[in-house]
Amino acid sequence: MNPPGMPIWCSRLVLALFWMAACEKAGAADWPQWRGPNRDGISSEKGWLAT
Repeated sequence: MNPPGMPIWCSRLVLALFWMAACEKAGAADWPQWRGPNRDGISSEKGWLAT
């Protein structure tokens, strides 16, 4: 939904900027390299899978 008088591209820009800011704040463990600190692709975080 677009507020009256606001072009559609402006509302999409605001939404995109909000989404990028939200994704930047949603970080997990500190992974300085692409495959993790040990470069083995194994996360040290626990409790993600409900069994």
